[in-house]
Amino acid sequence: MNGLFIFILCVFLPGYALSFLIVNPMKITSRERAPTCFVTQDNLPSVISSPVLAAVYPKLLEWKSIYGNPNIPLKTSGGRQCKTLRRLHIENKLTDEEISLLNDIGFQFNSLEDVYREADFTEMIKRLIAYEKEYSNRYQVPKKLPSDPELGAWVTGLRRLGPDEVLPEHAQQLNDIQFTWVSSRQCGSKFMTKYRELTERVEKEGQDAVLADADVQKWIKAQQMARERGTLSDTRFHYMENLVGHDWMEEQKE
Repeated sequence: MNGLFIFILCVFLPGYALSFLIVNPMKITSRERAPTCFVTQDNLPSVISSPVLAAVYPKLLEWKSIYGNPNIPLKTSGGRQCKTLRRLHIENKLTDEEISLLNDIGFQFNSLEDVYREADFTEMIKRLIAYEKEYSNRYQVPKKLPSDPELGAWVTGLRRLGPDEVLPEHAQQLNDIQFTWVSSRQCGSKFMTKYRELTERVEKEGQDAVLADADVQKWIKAQQMARERGTLSDTRFHYMENLVGHDWMEEQKE
């Protein structure tokens, strides 16, 4: 009797469970997360409207289940679609819900510096020259340029990197067209006012002297606390890196 009972458990119940799962596929909402094996083109999260995201989303979850993250390398199946997703993000062609969905699984979007590194420089500088020809404002391209979001992001990334951090031949071509490496667009926020003040002081006094100032240390501490609370944007985070250094979150901590 015991042997027959074990036989039934081993043979019939697994089959029953499998048939139940097949007949009752899991329906995924925008916030639910299903095991990778259940995510197919037939039961994608309802927030997905991008064909590219729809095609690659199951692959992202499969990759994450194996490697711990959804960031598929370029030369791997799904890698090109990941690159396309990053471009669509820069071009504002993903919805807020789709971006949130990708953030939730740990998908890595490009930084503005990455936009420079990945874009075709020859193509982008042509678009930059065309922009200047149309607007004649000394290349003051808005970061969020409605007519060409990629160009706005590319120019912002260039300025963050500066002429010393881009390829020498690229810096030369930009200098040849009299590209302005510092934006004249002013931000009236207290953060940017302080940032500009300290940047000017660093140029005159040197970084070490400025960072030794007790008031400056207090301001840096305030930015560290804001970042830890999640209220300091990525843009301002990069400004702090430029001012203090890449390890600025560790600087001045007691």
